[in-house]
Amino acid sequence: IEGIPLDEKTAKAAKLAAEQNLEKQFSDPGFRIFAQGILKAYAQKEQPNVPLLLAGLDKSGAERVSAAIRDEVACAESEKAARDCLCRIEHCDLSQQIEEIKKNLTEPAISPDQKAEYLREMQKLNLRMRGLK
Repeated sequence: IEGIPLDEKTAKAAKLAAEQNLEKQFSDPGFRIFAQGILKAYAQKEQPNVPLLLAGLDKSGAERVSAAIRDEVACAESEKAARDCLCRIEHCDLSQQIEEIKKNLTEPAISPDQKAEYLREMQKLNLRMRGLK
């Protein structure tokens, strides 16, 4: 991915994402930093250096972000592409959080109260994920 084209539609999409603070929805710090880097570049009317931003992620994160944005870069409807891309990245992030909770639920020393808290959190995450579709 060379970069995300700097044009009026893409700048509008980045402005929309910044206004809604969408980058703060990611629990993964690497994803937040990536999204903030994209938004910062557009705010300065520059083309984001996507390869450099991807280099700041771990291998798995870079692969997921690359897959999420690969098809959206050439999209004629930049605002829709931005929303779709952010939704997919958030979906991956939520899935990762749910998997972590499932792993925690298998711990033998977990208290009933902690188990109930994990289940409530997983339910919230699942509801948020359904709202993305």
